[in-house]
Amino acid sequence: MEVRTHYNAWEHQKELKKQDIPSREEIKMMAQSLPDDRLKALFVILYLTAARITEITRELKRGDIISTEYKGRKLILFNLPNRKNKGRTRKQIPIPVDKERDLLEIALPYINQFNDPEQVLFPFNDRRAYQLISKHLKINPHWIRHIRLTHLVVLHDFNDQLLIRFAGWVDGRAAGHYMELKWKDILQKY
Repeated sequence: MEVRTHYNAWEHQKELKKQDIPSREEIKMMAQSLPDDRLKALFVILYLTAARITEITRELKRGDIISTEYKGRKLILFNLPNRKNKGRTRKQIPIPVDKERDLLEIALPYINQFNDPEQVLFPFNDRRAYQLISKHLKINPHWIRHIRLTHLVVLHDFNDQLLIRFAGWVDGRAAGHYMELKWKDILQKY
C-alpha cells in the first residue's frame, strides 16, 4: 500500500534555504515551464515585484499596472497594496523594461488581454495560488520573494534603504530573514 504524503511548502522552503538560490536565468526557465499564461504571469509578477501573494491574488487590477517613462527610461509601475506596513498601505514598484524585458514578455500576454482597468487579474485566493505554483514548481510562492530580494542585493547592489522601500518593510530587520546570501555572493563583492 502506497502512503501519500501531503506536500508542505513551508517545510520545503526550509530545505531550499540550504541550497543556492536559483539564478535569474533559472527563474526565467521556471516561468517558461509553467503550463499557461495566467500562471506564468503570476509567477513573473511575484518575482519582479517581490510581492506577498496576498498583495497579488484578488487584489491586482489591470489599472494597477502602468506602462510609463521616467527620465527617458521605460518602465512598468506596479501599484500594490502593502500588507505589513500600516504606515504605508500602498507601494509602487518600478520595473525597468531595459533590465527585465525577457521576464516582462512572459507576463504581458496574459496582462494585455485585459482592457478594463478594474478587472482583477488573479481572482482566486492565495491558497489556490500556493497550490498552483507548488504543484508545478515544488516551491512555496513566498520563496519567490526571498529569491527576488536576494537578487536585488546581489545583482543590482540594492542597499538597505532601497530594499526596505522595495519590500514594503517598516525597517531593515526583516532583511536578515529574507537575504539568502551564501559565501559565493560575498566573494563576488570583493
